[in-house]
Amino acid sequence: MELRQLRFFLCVVDHRSVAAAARVLNIAQPALSRQISTMEAEMGARLFNRLSRGVSLTRFGRELEVRARVLVAQADQMRSEVAQAFAGTIGRLRIGVIPGYGWLPGITGAVSGLASNQREVRFEFVSCLSGEQIEMIKCGRLDAGCLAWRSPQDPSLRGIVIHSEKMAIAIPRKSSLASSRNPRLRDFAGQTFLTFPRDRSPAHYDSLMRKFAQAGIEPAESAATASDSATLLGLVAAGLGFAIVPETFARYHQNEIVLRKIPELDMPFELQLVWSADNRDPLLLELVRAFEHPLPPDGH
Repeated sequence: MELRQLRFFLCVVDHRSVAAAARVLNIAQPALSRQISTMEAEMGARLFNRLSRGVSLTRFGRELEVRARVLVAQADQMRSEVAQAFAGTIGRLRIGVIPGYGWLPGITGAVSGLASNQREVRFEFVSCLSGEQIEMIKCGRLDAGCLAWRSPQDPSLRGIVIHSEKMAIAIPRKSSLASSRNPRLRDFAGQTFLTFPRDRSPAHYDSLMRKFAQAGIEPAESAATASDSATLLGLVAAGLGFAIVPETFARYHQNEIVLRKIPELDMPFELQLVWSADNRDPLLLELVRAFEHPLPPDGH
C-alpha cells in the first residue's frame, strides 16, 4: 500500500464522499474509486459503506483511519524535517577537535552563531588527533575537524585557518636553562628533545628538524615519544627532556615547566577547520560561514 493511497483514503473519510474528495484531490472520480477498491482488495475488507448520499466507514475502515492518520502525520513531519535539514536549520554536526583546544573562542563563537536564528542544531565534539580526524572526515564519520598540520597537497579536503600562535620550548624548571630569559636554540645542543612520531605530521616534523639543523645542533634521541602536546608536556614535567609545543600550553604544569619563545622557532602553529571538498551539506556550509564571520564578544 502506498502513502498516496492513504492520503486518498483519508480525503474520502474527511469529506464523506468519493465525488467531493475527487474534486479536492483534482482527480477523476472513477480513478479515485479504483484506488479505494484496490485498497479494499489488498486489505481483504470493505472500508466504506456506500450510501445513497456519500459513504461511511466500516469497522475495518475505522481501524485503518487511526493508523493512516499516524502514518501520514509521520510522513509529513519527516518531509518537513528533511526540508529543514536541507535548508541548514536543523540537524546534527560531528566536529573533531585536537586535545587541548576545545576552549577556542572561534569554536564557541561558531556554535553560538549556528544555535541562533531559531536553528535546531546539535553538536557532537570528538576529541582526537589531526591524523585521525582526517581519516574520519574522509570516511564520513566526522562532518568537520579542528586540526593542525594538514597537508595542502590533498585536494579531497578544504580548510580555513581559525587559530594561529607561535611555538615555544618547554623547559623543566629544574634545568639550568630555565633561568635564561632569552635563550637561543643552539643553547640546547646535546639536550634530549621529546617529539611526536614523524608519521603523525611529516611536514611539521621535518620543519622542526630543519630548525635544529640550521641552529647547528642534533638533539639527543629520547626513549619516549608522544602524539600530542599535552602528553609531551607531562613528560617534560617529569624531567625526561625538552619539547617544542604551541605557546598556548604555557598554562599547563606551571610549577614544573617554563615556556620560552625562541627566535629561531618562527614556524607558526595553525589550527584549521577542515572538511571534505565534496561535502555540500548546507548545515556544514553554515558552520564554515560562522567560523569566517564569528559573532562579536557581546553575541550580537
